Amino acid sequence: MAIKTILVHVDHVDGTEARIAAAADLAARHDAHLIGFGVKPPINLPVYAEVPLPSDLIASLEARVEKDVATAARRFGAATAARAERSEWIVTDGDPTDALALAARYADLTVIGQPNPDNAPAEYLNLPDNLVVEAGRPLLVIPFAGVSKPVGNTVVVAWNASRESARAIAGALPILQTARAVHVLSVDPETFGEAQGARISAYLSRHGVRAEIVRTAEGDTDVGDILLNATADRGADLLVMGAYGHSRFREVILGGVSRHVIQNMTVPVLITH
Repeated sequence: MAIKTILVHVDHVDGTEARIAAAADLAARHDAHLIGFGVKPPINLPVYAEVPLPSDLIASLEARVEKDVATAARRFGAATAARAERSEWIVTDGDPTDALALAARYADLTVIGQPNPDNAPAEYLNLPDNLVVEAGRPLLVIPFAGVSKPVGNTVVVAWNASRESARAIAGALPILQTARAVHVLSVDPETFGEAQGARISAYLSRHGVRAEIVRTAEGDTDVGDILLNATADRGADLLVMGAYGHSRFREVILGGVSRHVIQNMTVPVLITH
């Protein structure tokens, strides 16, 4: 499947420009339509308030939301002026996860930002965790610190023969097909047999992807750190992985590879549930 529609979440916080730039670059390389998507979240009023808040305070809060959305729209317009005919801007009201999940179902790839714990609005702190489950489409998460090179030239793919990793590879295929180098990393490959590496290599080859199969033992190192270290060691600009191999409740209790990667990533991550 080709990438023909890319949705990018645009807000007013620092790091948005890098997110738009990465999405616009991918849209240009894949001849895709680019949709900038802004969300006007509901006004969160204190639940403990015993009396109605003054109307001027509510109006001030609503004006702040409108200002933030206008800032997002200006940033998207400035970044896409050169290809305005292949771009559009959409704004919707509602919960960010629900709104983005619905919009993502009409796109081949959705680009969002890694939440910065220092300045991300509360409604966006768990956005990647929630959206990867709700959207049903591949997500590309861009680090809040930005990116130093185009996304998708050197790619590390996390592979454990699971449903989630298979869906991640399927969603990333258009990017893998144009990559200069693809490294398929199996952590503790004895759990599913060495033959699985040969089979995924053959699968990718039939799609025009030449991949190096890399096997490593888990040892005492966290799997999330192994993935991040392998990505850094190879100078990769993208990590592809599946998310939530266990129930979301178990992920919350035990931590989880996907959560660890999203919190500590320094390069973009394409993730699919």
